[in-house]
Amino acid sequence: FFLADRNGIEQLESAVDIALPITEQLRRVGHRAPLAFYLGAILLTTALFTALVLHVARMFWAMVTGEAVVVGCAIFTNIAFLWYNVIGTVVVVVAGIILAELHGPGEDSQPTPALPA
Repeated sequence: FFLADRNGIEQLESAVDIALPITEQLRRVGHRAPLAFYLGAILLTTALFTALVLHVARMFWAMVTGEAVVVGCAIFTNIAFLWYNVIGTVVVVVAGIILAELHGPGEDSQPTPALPA
């Protein structure tokens, strides 16, 4: 009778105390709340890329470069608009890394002077 109900498999697994692999647990969470799972992954990816860019680059000019490239893509190409997110993210990260290499360490990364003994 466990397989007759929609939640029957989960009830059966709970009754026999089965340990599911993490991949199966994530798949089930994704099926229960697909929008939250999808948007959570996008949020996490964006946060990681933003942290990377803020850590290694002059954010403003990297952002301006990415925005200019996305606007250029919108005007001069037939790329689907959903690709603008990917293109913008890649350009901002690459521009940030290049700017960090060109300008060297920022003002806030000066070594702390040693305390007198």
